[in-house]
Amino acid sequence: MNYLTQSIVYFTFPFIWVLLIAPFFIKAFRKYEFGQKVRKEGPTSHYKKEGIPTMGGLLIIIGIIIPVIITNSWSLDFTMYIIILISTAIIGFSDDYIKISKERSLGLTARQKILLQLIIGLVLGTYVYYYIPEGRYLLIPFIKQTIHLGIYIIPVITLTYLSVVNAVNLTDGLDGLASSVTAVVSITLFILLLIYSKSSYALLALSITGGTLGFLWFNSKPASIFMGDIGSFSLGAALAVLFSYTGLELVLIVVGGIYVIEALSVIIQVIYFKLTNGKRVFLMSPLHHHYELKGLSETKIVYRFTLISILLSVISLIISV
Repeated sequence: MNYLTQSIVYFTFPFIWVLLIAPFFIKAFRKYEFGQKVRKEGPTSHYKKEGIPTMGGLLIIIGIIIPVIITNSWSLDFTMYIIILISTAIIGFSDDYIKISKERSLGLTARQKILLQLIIGLVLGTYVYYYIPEGRYLLIPFIKQTIHLGIYIIPVITLTYLSVVNAVNLTDGLDGLASSVTAVVSITLFILLLIYSKSSYALLALSITGGTLGFLWFNSKPASIFMGDIGSFSLGAALAVLFSYTGLELVLIVVGGIYVIEALSVIIQVIYFKLTNGKRVFLMSPLHHHYELKGLSETKIVYRFTLISILLSVISLIISV
């Protein structure tokens, strides 16, 4: 199977798979009441989203994995990619399932999630150090030089994994937001990997794009399904692996600028709240909720954040090649 055919399979299968299966998934989850649990301290406009089917990210994950099987593209790197993806998905599934079964908006504790993610991040970092020599090099944007980190690449990749997984999760707060931003980030990664002659990894980035675009069909406002933590955690993991395989971790900070801003808004809010005995920098964090409470519609926020992602993607291409 030539590369063009592989590219078509990797993009179109996740896209069509989600389009075809999602309606049955939504119907089944409505029947068994596998619905979203909304935080009562969140924006009141979100209360009406209570009960909308969640855990739709499972469809994206399956869509990402099956092209590897169809094209028989197995390699040690691809196998580790899938192991990391599934391991992270299990954490997300556990979190979602607890929320649904216990009928509450909180699943696993923050400590439990971070501990499990830390283990996976260390496994990923160790794998790259021992099995992907070029992954030990870190590309420095703007100056377009690489530095060899040696064994120190392990903590860098572990931090990258933890940061991206949780940042994508925080971004998943409005209809279509995480799907749109991730589609932009993944297609940019696809282009970057082609430029750096990492065409096999580029296929995996393309499958993320196909899956998120297919999911966006149902997840755009008004959403008929949410990806849940199983989806946001897994998409974060998929991106973290591919950026770590290729030494593009610092580029991720630019192209994934929306993720960074969303995560920083939460960190700033929490620190300021504790230091000032209850005062806030933002009306609510993550940042998209701040703009909601200022009166912007979900649709406008999603459009603007996606537009910013596109601009950041163009910048990331300019500074990386």
